Amino acid sequence: MPRSSAIPIRPVARAAVHSALAFGLPTTWDTHGLTQWLTTHRPANPSNPAHPLDPVPQAEAAPRQVALDRLGRPWRTLRLSVTDRCNFRCGYCMPRSHFGPGHAFLPRDQVLSFEEMVAVARCGLDMGLQKVKITGGEPLLRRGLPLLIESLSSLHRDKGHPPLELGMTTNGSLLARHADELRQAGLTRLNISLDAIDRTTFSHMADVDVPLTQVLDGIEAARQAGFDHIALNTVVRPGHNMDQLPGLARHAAEMNCTLRLIEYMDVGNANGWAPDHVLTLGDMLDQLGGRHLWEAQPRRHPGQTATPFRHRHTGQRIEVVASISQPFCSQCDRWRLSADGHLYNCLFATQGMDIRPWLRADAPPPLRAQALATCLTLAWKHRAEQHSADRSRVPQAFPGTPSRAKVEMSHVGG
Repeated sequence: MPRSSAIPIRPVARAAVHSALAFGLPTTWDTHGLTQWLTTHRPANPSNPAHPLDPVPQAEAAPRQVALDRLGRPWRTLRLSVTDRCNFRCGYCMPRSHFGPGHAFLPRDQVLSFEEMVAVARCGLDMGLQKVKITGGEPLLRRGLPLLIESLSSLHRDKGHPPLELGMTTNGSLLARHADELRQAGLTRLNISLDAIDRTTFSHMADVDVPLTQVLDGIEAARQAGFDHIALNTVVRPGHNMDQLPGLARHAAEMNCTLRLIEYMDVGNANGWAPDHVLTLGDMLDQLGGRHLWEAQPRRHPGQTATPFRHRHTGQRIEVVASISQPFCSQCDRWRLSADGHLYNCLFATQGMDIRPWLRADAPPPLRAQALATCLTLAWKHRAEQHSADRSRVPQAFPGTPSRAKVEMSHVGG
């Protein structure tokens, strides 16, 4: 697909790519540098003894080379941030005190094009990637988003792999006008943020002059567009919206949506998180009639972040993301790609790996693609992060203070 805009190739400081890479970088970002680097670093594949730069015959399906990180976890999920901008100012993500009128968002030339995002997903398919979740900021602020979804939904056709499961997280405020075209483009799952079901609490949580009805209309539009998998995401904050849970559960049941409750997390440096600000999984269930009424259900797949529950009497199903009280690091199978091309191993990470040099190198597209695939394979094999589990073992190591300079949630998507 054509690029939405021309993006110049800029030299990137070697230290900026990643300060802790376990493998070296090309000496130059051109044909010579990438070829030399590939010859040295491309992982051996005994079943394919061809030279690293030999093209794969079009008639053959590219074999999947599933890489495992140092904890034995495969890469199955990509959280793809398409913008760092948002039209809400939720206190747990983009508090107005930090993201006010003078906040510097990413310049346009630093943001990945749709082509570049698709290139990463294309490499991922050959490594075992199964799901892509489009995030932001607010992803519907990115113009032409259905074009990206169309490209992602058709990637598998020339690869011989199963189609990607495509989802999106949105605040829902712009969804009513886009739901039909998103569904037609190939989007299959929606996570819609809904932190309250009454107008006053909703305005307090979102901290913007957007009516609650605008989000509710977006949810209904998604249902009418044919979305069968809609989750309503609620970040629960004691003293802010804890009393909203029963009403949210009723609304989710009426709309045939899944209520997904999320523990307040120490993401970034600006949201004022503290351990005593967290309502944990069990306490959330108590707000919904008592934890004894909710029976835990099997997860859909090993890397699922949410624990499913079923009400013993009504049969209603909800989910709880409990990364604070019940970390799921041992099964984490996701990478997060920021809008400016940095790969993060975790939502709580302090640094990412800039992959724009591989995407924008002055070399033929096939060579760039092979270099990118090799880079991703090596990087995943060296991955060993488990930030939530480490926080649980050594709480003082992750106090949620600016001194750790963790990446902001709006930069890598929730």
